[in-house]
Amino acid sequence: MAEKINSQLLSIKSSTFYEMKDAQILNKLGEITHETWRAAIQKCHDHMDTKLWGKTASGAHCEQRLGMDAKDYYLGKAIKALYEGTWEWKYEEFPIDEQLIRIINSMISEQVRKYKIEVKKGKKTVLVENEQLALSLDEEVDKEYDESQLQKLSTALTMACEGNEQYQALVKFKKQGLSYNEISTEMNCDKEELYRMIENIGKRAKRILKSL
Repeated sequence: MAEKINSQLLSIKSSTFYEMKDAQILNKLGEITHETWRAAIQKCHDHMDTKLWGKTASGAHCEQRLGMDAKDYYLGKAIKALYEGTWEWKYEEFPIDEQLIRIINSMISEQVRKYKIEVKKGKKTVLVENEQLALSLDEEVDKEYDESQLQKLSTALTMACEGNEQYQALVKFKKQGLSYNEISTEMNCDKEELYRMIENIGKRAKRILKSL
């Protein structure tokens, strides 16, 4: 009986600890100012602009598969995970923006893993013929958050567009969150031509990245 009571007390203490821990995280989330949230969300968008460049027209991160824009999907899921406690915010180690980006990176990797299984099972979501349209950032960037490497990738993309107004316009519209249909309309070109430009930018950027 004493052993059972001790076990129950230990269980209660453990559950109380986790409840307190969750409460602390919720308190910390509640302390985040509107300005900090806005800056964090912007940083997450900038991160995904680079990491998902050329990868949302089809494949693992396309709207048809996720049910919404990839950036909205991953950011929404990441914020929800923190509030629901499915991901713990290690606030003593990471500011909110870096924690969100770490969650987003993990979710992106998980969707890639799931998509590869879908492809093997013949459930591939096909929107365009060529899915490797641009930078293979999964090959270039560690899964762990690395801001300096992502900055290099962003720089490489910018340099890859130098001297080409069409490339510069394409990147600008992509960063503004326009869909490929909207970009095609804005640039007065068909999707096939648009995808070729994205692929060429990616190839240029990969070469430039090696020298940075």
